[in-house]
Amino acid sequence: MNRISVIIPVYNVFNYLEKCVFSVINQTYKDLEIILIDDGSTDGSGELCDRIRDKDSRISVVHQKNQGLSVARNTGLDIAHGEWIAFLDSDDWIQPEMYEELLNAANDYGVDISSCAMHRCESEDTLIPITDNSITVFEEEDIIEGLISNEVMLFEVWNKLWKKTLIGDVRFIPRQVSEDVYFDRILFSKAKKIVHISKVMHNYRVNRPGNTNSTFKINRLSIFNEFDKWYDDLIAQKKDVLAVMIATISSQFAVHIFEETIEKKQPINVKKRLIDEYKKNYKKARKGHYFFGPYRIKTKVMSISPKLYSALWTIYSKR
Repeated sequence: MNRISVIIPVYNVFNYLEKCVFSVINQTYKDLEIILIDDGSTDGSGELCDRIRDKDSRISVVHQKNQGLSVARNTGLDIAHGEWIAFLDSDDWIQPEMYEELLNAANDYGVDISSCAMHRCESEDTLIPITDNSITVFEEEDIIEGLISNEVMLFEVWNKLWKKTLIGDVRFIPRQVSEDVYFDRILFSKAKKIVHISKVMHNYRVNRPGNTNSTFKINRLSIFNEFDKWYDDLIAQKKDVLAVMIATISSQFAVHIFEETIEKKQPINVKKRLIDEYKKNYKKARKGHYFFGPYRIKTKVMSISPKLYSALWTIYSKR
């Protein structure tokens, strides 16, 4: 059997929920279990979940008090019956063929994780970019190297299909922002390889009021603890080259989040924490030559002077 359990956490997304859920209902692959986790919504989303459930017998709804995205996903994992797991954010939507193509690729190549390309959407009517639809198998080194560019291989869990036996008892850390990194760190290491379809089949809605990208959250910095653990695990396994790649990714994240603190006028102690994280990881990362694209210049400027970087980014971001 190849039933797919689709876990959709729901919190105050009334205006977007139907588009999301019906993009799953209308999948070409029909053997689905659709699990809606109402995480204490206050805008009528919970009641809408119940109304949508009545339209399709594959849908189940769980109502719980607000505990955050990680706990909602964990609730879904605990009750999922499918052999495969998919996650979907309730303000996003997917193309009709996504789960069928991901499942076929996973079975054809004998892997426990399959992924596809995604598209960042500013509006409902965004055209899906045309891609070559090629299929690539990534080994462990290719996975980590791909994460450096964050273009093909993504940290996000929602553009992937996961074998339930691979997940086992792994769960998301409650209330952790950037929770996908922990999940990926554990499961990428277990899986050893991933099949990726370059076809765009996931639509990611950006700049929705209330989503994790619309405000700066200080606990987002917990992501660096995950990178540190990943680095240490790889060093212990004598995979020094991969460890350097993880340090590179961590350095790039530090620069990226530092830019956000400038734009969103965060206090100096937050910026100092990011500078410290950057310096720590850049010292490890410079042993290799893996910095991607603009980060080759950005990291050099950051290393010369974070103050100079801040001034230059302030000018750039106002263009």
